[in-house]
Amino acid sequence: MKDKKITRLVKYLQAKFGQNEILLVDFWDSDNCAIGLTDKTEQYLMYISVYNMKPNKFFISLENMQISEGLHSKEYNNIKLSDLEIQLISHFNL
Repeated sequence: MKDKKITRLVKYLQAKFGQNEILLVDFWDSDNCAIGLTDKTEQYLMYISVYNMKPNKFFISLENMQISEGLHSKEYNNIKLSDLEIQLISHFNL
């Protein structure tokens, strides 16, 4: 079962931006502190982790799924929710 911080975050983001705009992917099903989100085209991925993070802080990695090594375009550590949302909007072109 995923960490409560992850499940609350996913529910919040899907409610705010729409379940059709943000899709849940879980390539890390054994990692309860991490989840992935993709845009509706499934081209862009945002990996999110709350492992060893303070409350309301996140680690994110932004990837382009169409590039064969899953290019990590950007990574952010200890960012707050408002900054995560800004990165999500930009990365997913919302």
